[in-house]
Amino acid sequence: MKDNQYPGYAALAIALISIVPILAGGCGGSSSHSTPVDQSQTLSNLGELGLAVNQYTIDYDEHMPIATNSTQFKAELMPYTRDSSVFVDSNTNLPLVWNASLAGKVITSYPDYSVVVMVYDQDPPVDNSIPLVLLSGKHETVTDAEFAQLKTTSGIQ
Repeated sequence: MKDNQYPGYAALAIALISIVPILAGGCGGSSSHSTPVDQSQTLSNLGELGLAVNQYTIDYDEHMPIATNSTQFKAELMPYTRDSSVFVDSNTNLPLVWNASLAGKVITSYPDYSVVVMVYDQDPPVDNSIPLVLLSGKHETVTDAEFAQLKTTSGIQ
């Protein structure tokens, strides 16, 4: 009789034993929650760099910064930003990459601002999700396939 006293107990115990590891795995690591935050900050940095380049082109008769590498880019744009932290990926602390093929060019020489990458993340923390800012000022993440196309239209080697 004792076995029949709690007839649903065994099924409930089995269900809990099955569900607890699944729930623990779903709640577990900070990585599932930290990646969007890290990409959000990097996207914010890219947005600020887009605005800084826009301000620079206003001051320099529509010419893009003459920078050919990240160090020169930072030196030219620093007066237009709040601090040096906007020049790096907030997750890896690696410098965001300036599209050096734009160096010194007139911004209006590009017919479609929405397909030209200005600055991008060289080592994004999430696979197949590359944060970047376009000449149009739009900052977003794109897939590897989309980035491959944008590299072609942007002159990125």
